Amino acid sequence: MNLWIAFSLIAAFILLCPIFLTIYLYTDLRSRKSWFAFYVLRYIKLHGGYAALYRAGVAFHLTNKKAVLLPYKEMLGANKKFRITRGFRMLAYSHVFEAGSRENAAGALALSALMQSGTAVACGVLRKRKKCRSFKADTLFYTDADVLKLSQRVVLVFNLFIVLAAAAKLLLRKILEVVAAYEQNKQKQKSK
Repeated sequence: MNLWIAFSLIAAFILLCPIFLTIYLYTDLRSRKSWFAFYVLRYIKLHGGYAALYRAGVAFHLTNKKAVLLPYKEMLGANKKFRITRGFRMLAYSHVFEAGSRENAAGALALSALMQSGTAVACGVLRKRKKCRSFKADTLFYTDADVLKLSQRVVLVFNLFIVLAAAAKLLLRKILEVVAAYEQNKQKQKSK
């Protein structure tokens, strides 16, 4: 009996223990590429790669030989699919924006100021609505180099229970879609 109680407490702890997912993004806007890496508990790398634009959408290069193509049309409907991630809470966000131009320093300075203004608004929204505990932002301005880069770090927290619930919800949705398709085919067969 005591073994079952101990097992239940350990299982509850594992299901409810917070897991930290850190996402690193580095975007070079001049080369139109964005590199990404996902880490669990800050040190265990899950995956990394880079994304680049192509004519009809975004190509996510996961390995040297494998890329996943995401057309722009599918991005518009992706908002509904990612509602499952609502259980993920943003714990921290930080970024460094780098801008500079040899020929148009005033334009780069204006862009840097615009970025700082937008960052101030985003900080207020993330802290108030999303309960983000840490928000840090820096801007680097160059007068002697042509630079346009953004480095970001996002720390999300979730637990295994949320992941299992999201997986169950996806599985149930797929089952319902298959049943609905089966019913439609059945109705078409009867009408013939």
